[in-house]
Amino acid sequence: MTLRATANTKLQKTSKQTSLHKASSAAKTNQPPVAAGRDAEKMRILVVEDNGFLRKGLISLINRQADLVCCGEADTAAGTPALVVEAEPHVVVLDLRLKDVEAFELIASLTREFPVVPILILSQSGEAAVAERALRAGARGYVVKQDASEEILVAIWAVLQGKLYVSRDLAGRLVHKLLQNSVVAGLDCRDQGADLIALRYFPIKNSV
Repeated sequence: MTLRATANTKLQKTSKQTSLHKASSAAKTNQPPVAAGRDAEKMRILVVEDNGFLRKGLISLINRQADLVCCGEADTAAGTPALVVEAEPHVVVLDLRLKDVEAFELIASLTREFPVVPILILSQSGEAAVAERALRAGARGYVVKQDASEEILVAIWAVLQGKLYVSRDLAGRLVHKLLQNSVVAGLDCRDQGADLIALRYFPIKNSV
């Protein structure tokens, strides 16, 4: 056998061994390298919701989007900080009232520990006072669950772009409450119209 033929034979064996090693590694992790590469280009969303039916539906909706992928899920507050470290999400979608705790303290702690990861709240409550408390704790968005099917994707992209998002029906009531308090984020509101404030501080769709 010539020197060139011997080299080619060794190269083919090495190539086969490398391919087998990659296939074995992919089988162990159940994450094919090609799929992982595609997901790496998407915005990663962590879903924390204790209603299993809603959580699975939300994950399915997220994973159907070309530019989004669910990178993890949880149904309690206890393990959420560790999951944020592990999953490295771009956004955390968080149920406001989990089965083990109300999430106000969790919002504040996540905001302190992971200031670059925006938190988007899902809540049964459409009360302005509840939404204001969540936003003041550090949440960047608040979606009422009854509006989630229409607004959740818009809300996710809004907070990804650094905007503050509030469900449309709730935003009007929240702005009215803030007007009554006379101050929004340090701005004297007494001479400002509600539409201007909504546009500046709650950049929701079609708010003009």
